[in-house]
Amino acid sequence: VQYTVQASSGKGTTAGFPMVFSQFMSGDAYLYFPLDRRLKAGSTQNFKIRVPDATTVAVRMNDEWKPLRRGYTFEGPVKILPGKVQICAQYSGQNKYAVLLEYTGY
Repeated sequence: VQYTVQASSGKGTTAGFPMVFSQFMSGDAYLYFPLDRRLKAGSTQNFKIRVPDATTVAVRMNDEWKPLRRGYTFEGPVKILPGKVQICAQYSGQNKYAVLLEYTGY
């Protein structure tokens, strides 16, 4: 099946999903929310993501790490700072975190 989506209006340069990194795709992750790439600094955003095989998932902004609660999904509220906002995952047997998604705090 092939189809084309043609949008005649929208949000322009403010629209879009977060930047997706290869580990998100290869790790079979699923993002529930937030879906907008731009997040207002100072706001509190609820994050919810499923990352199979991850032991820890956290939101990184500057040098601050905000761990998300682990269940079937990883989730929790995070107050947004200006700049890069990344969702990172750590997997069993690995010392480093992999960046899964990146937002912009504005």
